Amino acid sequence: MEDTYKVSALGLAPGYPEQTVRAGLASLLKGDPAAFEPKFQRILVNQTVILAKNIPDAAARKMHERLTAIGLLCRIDPMSLALEAKSYRCPAC
Repeated sequence: MEDTYKVSALGLAPGYPEQTVRAGLASLLKGDPAAFEPKFQRILVNQTVILAKNIPDAAARKMHERLTAIGLLCRIDPMSLALEAKSYRCPAC
């Protein structure tokens, strides 16, 4: 099974005008403008907003490149974490 990832926006990169980033993100997401605006407002106040989830590594990296090119700070995170189970045995036992 291929690992999947999520891409999250963290805020605007320094030096990028809000309107330029807004227009670039709206063209990338291609969704309903009414649904887009609350997400963009959260990005403006540096709240983490998940823009895509359950996508393969190559698609996540491509999306990350496009988002950073338009002026967003963003990151890629794995959808599931593999935790290693460790057992502990009391030395007195």
